[in-house]
Amino acid sequence: MMINKMTITNRSSLLFYILCGYLFLYIERPWEIWTSLAPFHLERIYMLMALFIFTFWGRKKIRWGAHPILVLTFLALHYILSPFAFSPAAALDQGFEYFKMTVFFFLIIWSIQDEPELRKLIKVYIWIMFIYMAHSAWEYHNGRHVWRMGISRMIGVDQFANDPNTFSASIALSIPFLWFLWKTEEKKFSKWLYLAYAGLALVCVVLTGSRSGFAVTIFSIILVLIWGKGFFKKMGFLFGVAILLVGLWHFIPAEKQGRLKTLWNPESGPANALESAEGRLEGLKAGWQMFSENPLTGVGPGGNNFMGYRMAHLDGIRLQAHNLIGELLGELGLLGAIVFIGQIMVIWLMSGKKLRPCVFNEIKGGSDNLFLGSACRQTLLLLLFGGLSGHNLYRINWLWIGGWSFLCFHWRREKLLTGLREDLEKEFNVNYLKDIKP
Repeated sequence: MMINKMTITNRSSLLFYILCGYLFLYIERPWEIWTSLAPFHLERIYMLMALFIFTFWGRKKIRWGAHPILVLTFLALHYILSPFAFSPAAALDQGFEYFKMTVFFFLIIWSIQDEPELRKLIKVYIWIMFIYMAHSAWEYHNGRHVWRMGISRMIGVDQFANDPNTFSASIALSIPFLWFLWKTEEKKFSKWLYLAYAGLALVCVVLTGSRSGFAVTIFSIILVLIWGKGFFKKMGFLFGVAILLVGLWHFIPAEKQGRLKTLWNPESGPANALESAEGRLEGLKAGWQMFSENPLTGVGPGGNNFMGYRMAHLDGIRLQAHNLIGELLGELGLLGAIVFIGQIMVIWLMSGKKLRPCVFNEIKGGSDNLFLGSACRQTLLLLLFGGLSGHNLYRINWLWIGGWSFLCFHWRREKLLTGLREDLEKEFNVNYLKDIKP
């Protein structure tokens, strides 16, 4: 069976550029850098403008599937469960924050026209992250940092996600998509820029002094190198990564070395380093206790509900869960866990090359979305791995990889159905199937 390529356009749509602008606002957040811009609420005004244009834009494509429905269900749960929350107001606030992320998710899956345009969007995401890292590194050079755990630690230039652990995790989660662009890039100059990105990313992660960020970054490098390789190649790449780490270790500042050593030798660092690790276990226990006391609904969406309930009814400590399992079960209970795990499973299936073997075996020349599917799966694993030591339930990356996987799956299915229609018309020498649309 022969499958024809979908018709693609070289010209990006208006909504594409609007999405790129919102990506920049979401990551760089200029109103948090130059606080004089804060009263103007640039993000809200920009999103309202985007929605207005989208409403009257003729090229939108309303696409539905299991994953978008699960995203809407998860959003609805925030409002359905709010009356049962420790603080209903805090639950509604968290629901509104997730609503904004959901709007962006639907704009992506309903506005992006084809595979080249999606690749451009991911490329823009990487360049914005490059700007974000470079800006943060410059500010660190100028003295902007936090003193924590006995060392100076680099932070993001914004306020929303500038914590050393959060900042380093954002960098680590971009690595699979950097690798995707590298594998599908034809311009040598762009590849040099990707190498510069990788170098800057490693420097920033080390300067944050984040143990979890360092671990997720190393895991991301290992994942992209060994993904899809045979046993001996995997062993070779692992050996190569080990040699590289040994070589790079001598260039890491001594204070950062001492911090990172506590990953495998907790006794080598200050007492608060060990307390930090134990605090994550305590957060998991607190989340499980909340789930035991409120199994169906949890104590309500959002960190304020988790911390408030924990302080009032459990151990009196006003701290987050610092792990995904405790956060999910403690805040949203069984209902939220079912829907969220459903999202994870659907993303894994949509981005997998074995879900529709006939598509992947027959389609030739359209391998970009195969690499992108791998990058989405790798990022999903990184999010789950990072969730062992961080509360990342409300990271927008969950929605990004879900949306990108959904689009790739949708286009693969379109290619299959279009090819089947053309082959049947040719086989029977009729054209009555022309009205059947994918």
